[in-house]
Amino acid sequence: MVVQRRGRALGAIAPVALIALLLGGAASPAAAQAQEAAVEAGNSVAIPYRGEIQVTPAEGWRFDDCAAVLAATPLATGCTVEQLVFSAPEYDPEAGMVRVPVAQSNGTVSLAVDYLVTLEPPEAPSFAESSYGYPVPAGGRILVPLSDLGVVCTDCDETGGPRVRAGTVSPSEAGELEVTSTHLVLAAAAGYTGDVELSVQVGDDTGQWSPATVLQLRLVTSTAERAGALHVLAPMTDGGVTELDLTEYIDAEAPRIIGCGAAAAGSVSCSPGGVATVSGSTGDVDQFSFHVVDANGDQSTGSVTLVRPGSSAGSELDAPVPAGAIGGDEIAAIVPATIPTDETAEEGTGVLTPFLRLLDRLGA
Repeated sequence: MVVQRRGRALGAIAPVALIALLLGGAASPAAAQAQEAAVEAGNSVAIPYRGEIQVTPAEGWRFDDCAAVLAATPLATGCTVEQLVFSAPEYDPEAGMVRVPVAQSNGTVSLAVDYLVTLEPPEAPSFAESSYGYPVPAGGRILVPLSDLGVVCTDCDETGGPRVRAGTVSPSEAGELEVTSTHLVLAAAAGYTGDVELSVQVGDDTGQWSPATVLQLRLVTSTAERAGALHVLAPMTDGGVTELDLTEYIDAEAPRIIGCGAAAAGSVSCSPGGVATVSGSTGDVDQFSFHVVDANGDQSTGSVTLVRPGSSAGSELDAPVPAGAIGGDEIAAIVPATIPTDETAEEGTGVLTPFLRLLDRLGA
């Protein structure tokens, strides 16, 4: 048979069941098992995630009894003498394998071949191991907006974002890692400075998890009262474009905004005067970070989490940082992840982002 995924030919598979039939004679138990395994391997059909696959018989053969094939499983959505179509608009992680008997003939010989139909899972969620390209003031709770992780998730529809699992902190004496629906939170140990590695995992709606991925921070002692960039909630403006004066979210003397991170759902641009313009936001929540430096040279990162007025996300975003969500605990993120596409979309970033990216996404 010849298999096509989304219209693309993958190659031909010999009808091994017919080969075994033509060899004739009684086979040993071991040979019979080998033949059965070969049949199953040769007739496995994996439906692409939320897609379809077309199967055609080997040259000179035809499919018979389409009614029986279509009745065998709802995954069989098309049948002619020349082609079978299997499709699944939704993915079910508990679907398992479906055995579909298919009658075939070549005008002389007729036989039934079991096609073993399974569903391919989506790509597991992921984000690149990365590090901040600037020092982070030590002490207290350090918030890292989830938009800065650059999570890519194919199947995060139900929650709007991935699940986030806080892992280890290395070295352990640097503090403890928590997670909320919008931020990673490092409860930094008093007096610790130096490099810190935060281990984080992200999961999707199907239960798949990314490998433990490291976010690297460098904690430093501030030379004076540090710049105080805030992490705030703000309403998303109806009409698709939200303008914000970021200087309202800074508690510092003579601050300068030197960059904005990429928005989680839409795109953001930041002017040198501190006006952020967010457009193209989808769903009820968007988020981006911004980076400031004050007159003393101290740096700080803030974030804006935009919430659509009247949406159900507001109550979840207003919840305080959970004091008990430390270590391996996980939480459903409200901040959306990027959905991969076949074509690489133009990245929407702030005008200063190419110079001062808040997160260096290695390999992105």
